Amino acid sequence: MNDIEFFPYHNKHIVFKMKNGTEHSGVLIDSLANKVRNKNNIIYKFISTSDMIAWKRAEKTDNKQEMKKLEGEINIIDIAWAERLNY
Repeated sequence: MNDIEFFPYHNKHIVFKMKNGTEHSGVLIDSLANKVRNKNNIIYKFISTSDMIAWKRAEKTDNKQEMKKLEGEINIIDIAWAERLNY
């Protein structure tokens, strides 16, 4: 997906499949400071569904070290499809 195709899904709880066949769920955070942009890379922070509560607790206490530990990175160019979750 490119950034225009991915726009309805950023900063939302989603399930998505990578082009390599792996599936994930969580939130991809659109952070200008974190994003690397060129035609082959659009990198977003990724917080998996299983880490979302711990990440929010760390954010609430401004524990940036814990937040970073719970974050990953996803290149949205490698996403084959995505679907928003209602919870």
